[in-house]
Amino acid sequence: MPADIYSALMGQLPTDQESQQALINALRGKNAMGALGAMSGDPNLAPFGRNLMSSTDQEATRIGGLSEQQKQLASETAYRQSQEAHMSAQEEMAKSTLQQTIAHQKREDDMKMWALGIDPATGKKDPTFQKTIEQIGNLERPPLNASSTRNPRNFNVMEGVHDQFPGYHEDQYRNLQETTDAFSAKGKQGPLLKSADVGIHHLAAYEDQIDKLHSGPIKFINEGANWLKTQFGLSAAPNSLDTMKGVVSQEVEKFILGGGTGAGALADRQMLQKDLDSALSPLLLKDVVKKWRGLMTDQVNGLRQMWHANTYGKRGDIADSLSHETRQIMRFESPISRAIQRTPMPDDIKALVDKHATPRPGSQ
Repeated sequence: MPADIYSALMGQLPTDQESQQALINALRGKNAMGALGAMSGDPNLAPFGRNLMSSTDQEATRIGGLSEQQKQLASETAYRQSQEAHMSAQEEMAKSTLQQTIAHQKREDDMKMWALGIDPATGKKDPTFQKTIEQIGNLERPPLNASSTRNPRNFNVMEGVHDQFPGYHEDQYRNLQETTDAFSAKGKQGPLLKSADVGIHHLAAYEDQIDKLHSGPIKFINEGANWLKTQFGLSAAPNSLDTMKGVVSQEVEKFILGGGTGAGALADRQMLQKDLDSALSPLLLKDVVKKWRGLMTDQVNGLRQMWHANTYGKRGDIADSLSHETRQIMRFESPISRAIQRTPMPDDIKALVDKHATPRPGSQ
């Protein structure tokens, strides 16, 4: 404790509460001294005491008023600080909301640019947008789902496809895939094309040997027969009319069975046997070979047209997959858009062509 109450009033105490208590004690002491003077009855001391009491009351009133003012000021200060803190929080919230709004608007603008094929980062055309259009238009990838409103970019891509590829429609890619599957080794048209390819090549070689049987020296006949046996893996060298008929029969039957004609294969083999039975000379046998080679040729041409129609000219000419020998024999022209030259066919061959003609994939 300080030595006296005045030291407390000078702010030397550790707490405001002690200073306030010291002030109260000082005022009370002053008032008590005035009361003693007033009650002394002394003509000098009594007036002094009354004045001291009056001044003490005035001082207490003044200090009390200052205390109320301080309390009010403190309350106002606290309220102002509270309001300022609230306004600061509101301002921060407003700033955050504005930033979020700006960010949201930017995302929407970026999405619109992206949907239109523009790179938001650079403001330039997005190369992947045009690449996708070209891939779809060239049937290198399936069409996009443009009906979904969640991805307007898909819609704009497909719009670009139709603008840049006027003949495009959404079924083309599926048709092309079905066609390439059909012309594969596991499909229906693929093995038929392969058997016709081999048959045309082999029958053309057999025609040359038949010519030798007709008018060639025995030496040439045997040399040709041995070459055919070695080249085509025959079980015997075709050096006579009967053995030649045998290899022709085997070759044509491969084509008939390769076409997967089902029950019709029996009728085809019967017709072939009839043709061979009537071939009593090399020249007549050569006519039989030409007839069936013509059927194979027409089958290949039909397959070429089917391939071109269902790949929409996007996958070249299926004839490119044929052997060099077959292409030379048929004298294919390129590109496929040129007219495929056909020679008139007898009615019986035309009927066989129509029967063997393979339907367009997916049409059944």
